[in-house]
Amino acid sequence: MPALPNKRLKLAAPVLEGRVPPLGLACSQQLAPAGEPASERFWQSRCGSYASPVDAGCGQVHAESTAIELTRHRPSVGLLLSLALLPACRDVTAPRAALRPILFTQMVPGWRIYRVGLDGAPPQPITLPGQLVHPAVSRDGQTLAYVNDSVGGGLFVQPLDSGPPRRVYPDTAIDHLAWSPAGDQLVIALRWAGAGPNSGGLRIVRLADGTTRDIAADLSDPAWSPDGRTILAAWGQSPLGTRTPGIYSVTIGDTTARLVIAGRPGARTPAWSPDGTRVAVALGSFGASFIYTMRSDGSDAVQLTRAAPFEYLTDLSPVWAPDGSSIVFQREHTVVLNGARVDRYDIYVVGLDGSGLRNLTEAAAWGGIGPTW
Repeated sequence: MPALPNKRLKLAAPVLEGRVPPLGLACSQQLAPAGEPASERFWQSRCGSYASPVDAGCGQVHAESTAIELTRHRPSVGLLLSLALLPACRDVTAPRAALRPILFTQMVPGWRIYRVGLDGAPPQPITLPGQLVHPAVSRDGQTLAYVNDSVGGGLFVQPLDSGPPRRVYPDTAIDHLAWSPAGDQLVIALRWAGAGPNSGGLRIVRLADGTTRDIAADLSDPAWSPDGRTILAAWGQSPLGTRTPGIYSVTIGDTTARLVIAGRPGARTPAWSPDGTRVAVALGSFGASFIYTMRSDGSDAVQLTRAAPFEYLTDLSPVWAPDGSSIVFQREHTVVLNGARVDRYDIYVVGLDGSGLRNLTEAAAWGGIGPTW
């Protein structure tokens, strides 16, 4: 979409003196049809159109040569729009990936979902009840799935434009989850020590009615291919498992798991690129695990992260930017705090050639794990 013309526009949008609004995802700068009241103008999301009026309250925001004057109004606020508008307003000419925030988990206080952008602002919490882990944003950016690990919790989905959370699966014994590209199903990795059949395997949950079906045992870290035909997953590491370490492929409709990336030590957390041509994978062992991209058969591997001499790093959970331009991941590393060396988890971003490595949660007290974009 072309940049806005170099003129002043009046919009209703929530940018409160540079602070991140409550919750939501990325929107472009396209207005609703002319003639709508200013307080009822809508933003069109880059992931689809949303008819939620925008809550108000902010001053002027400048993006390159475009200045947007924001007026104050008080219509209802939608979850999707309120999170998205800060990065969108800050730089209306920025690439799409910069507009869509990254969600992840922090452990202070308790388990909470936080969000952060690429603009250098500190992470901000998302206000949802419970002990929340394993956030995952759907491919179209419209829905958040997460596990509420509290008593009476389970697997929930939350529309990001409006509406309450909905429980779609009653158990919390989940180690990882991933969306189908159509957004109508989730594949979950069951804890190998969890309750019920197929502990430590993969289970598909149909969101319309909550029905489930098991597709493979002793696999973890599932990633659904963009064409919807294949799920990649890592060996489950169960003490009772018999699989060879590596990345496996499960074709939808066939419960046979085929080893497709073998001979790679510590292969974990595969993630498909948006166009389905490459996969990001963590390879290595604790203290020396790094992020690679490769073809889905393991060929043409490119190492993106490395350690300096005597530096111990454990890089896991790569996630592609929505436009495929970069990758975020979690890093366990050692930092010096008050004169003492302590282990810490942070969310990093890196370019596809290994350049532009940056810590996105350095300003946070605890850092973060399990990113989703």
